[in-house]
Amino acid sequence: MSRRRQYSLHINCGGKRTTIEGVTFEEDQDSGGAAKFVPQIQKPIWGTSSTGHFWDSSPNPTDYIANNVSILRMNNSELYTSARLSPLSLTYYARCFRNGNYTVKLHFSEITIRGNRSFRSVGRRIFDIYIQEKLVWKDFEIKKEAHGVDKELNKECKAVEVKNKTLEIRFHWSGKGTTASPKKGTFGPLISAISIEPGIF
Repeated sequence: MSRRRQYSLHINCGGKRTTIEGVTFEEDQDSGGAAKFVPQIQKPIWGTSSTGHFWDSSPNPTDYIANNVSILRMNNSELYTSARLSPLSLTYYARCFRNGNYTVKLHFSEITIRGNRSFRSVGRRIFDIYIQEKLVWKDFEIKKEAHGVDKELNKECKAVEVKNKTLEIRFHWSGKGTTASPKKGTFGPLISAISIEPGIF
């Protein structure tokens, strides 16, 4: 039996299933690991792949999901209270999509590094973002782009072409930024939510 072709997908990365303005974001709460591929059993149209180990920290599956450490005051805060982390490379695969062009929106908020004058504020999270294996944003830093921490940041990429029914989004740490602020093992990509909407077919 052929699978139904998909036209859109919304994922609450690291968080539970939630509905925002009539749009349902799928939950993404599976524990991470140094090398792990997680297919979604209930709705097998997407999956994640994570590689890498957090330096100077004891291995713990909870290291791969960040939770906010202060009150978030932005709209739709349900998308930003948690986020998916990876120490090296984090990839989301959207499958069974109809071939054509799509708009990809990535939702971010820096919820672990702080913005005060304490040692927790000196951290810098820098990573690269690839969509369909093309480098879209290099040396991306959430705190810098959003002008602070605990702030909503959305980045949009239009006319993303799907040719083989699969859309791939990869976040990759290339060794830049800090690795031990506010605590050891604080580095690598962080993503709060992903939205994929149809463009022109």
